[in-house]
Amino acid sequence: MVTIVQRDLVPEDYQDMLKTEAHHNHPIVLVDGVLRWQADPFVCELYEAIGLNEIVHQFYKNGLNKNSEVWRELYRKMGYSLSGYWEIFYWEVNNESAGEYKPPTPTPSKAMDSIPAYPYVCSFQARFIQDVLEVVGEFETYINSNRVRCQYQLSLLQHIPAGTTSTDTLVEIRLEKPLTDVIEKILRKQKESIIMVQTLRPVALTENSFERDYTKE
Repeated sequence: MVTIVQRDLVPEDYQDMLKTEAHHNHPIVLVDGVLRWQADPFVCELYEAIGLNEIVHQFYKNGLNKNSEVWRELYRKMGYSLSGYWEIFYWEVNNESAGEYKPPTPTPSKAMDSIPAYPYVCSFQARFIQDVLEVVGEFETYINSNRVRCQYQLSLLQHIPAGTTSTDTLVEIRLEKPLTDVIEKILRKQKESIIMVQTLRPVALTENSFERDYTKE
């Protein structure tokens, strides 16, 4: 039986960690007496098929360390236990840069609260998970080298069974800033294994209003 546990009811031992993890609302569940992040069935299927070691290898290959949100989100969606998550990301024995981790913080804005935090969207189909990780790695390299602060969300939206089409995964990257052109340039480099689906940008974003319609390109 799986029971969702409110964060304020989680034992005190984990409260410091949860304060650092306050930038997301990933559910915590109680499974057979163990507190875990709620698992995403598709992500579990994905890492079981590819192998966690291979995914971690790709993280390192693309310059991502354990302070990367992509890496941490993967482990949450795998349904990792809170104790195991702490050991991997917060214990310096396993993460030498644990003390350097800075969680994303909302960007102050005078605009209405109804404005989506990540209004700029790129979606594409990727043949291999390695291609997705390379795109993320190149984007993080870009924003770090150019000292651009841009939070983003990466979502694997759909798994297409092998044999039905040449692509396997529908991927969506949501950005808080208009950097979709950067993502598009990265995607064009990998045209052999990635198919661009669409780019969405808000039509209007002003101090007093936000149009929910999007332009499609």
